[in-house]
Amino acid sequence: MASRRKFTEEYKAEKAEAVALVVESCRSVKDVAHSLGIHENTLSNLVSLARAGPRWNTSSE
Repeated sequence: MASRRKFTEEYKAEKAEAVALVVESCRSVKDVAHSLGIHENTLSNLVSLARAGPRWNTSSE
């Protein structure tokens, strides 16, 4: 059985910042992903999770 991947706090903060750029601005997922070097589908999935509810929090609290 494979172990679950663990992501660093830095990685999580970078992705949360990218999600915030999409959610809080008028920039598209494609534009933000391209400018930050993140795959568009990855960012799209993260944005969908953020918009789905409070389970995924974009703040770094």
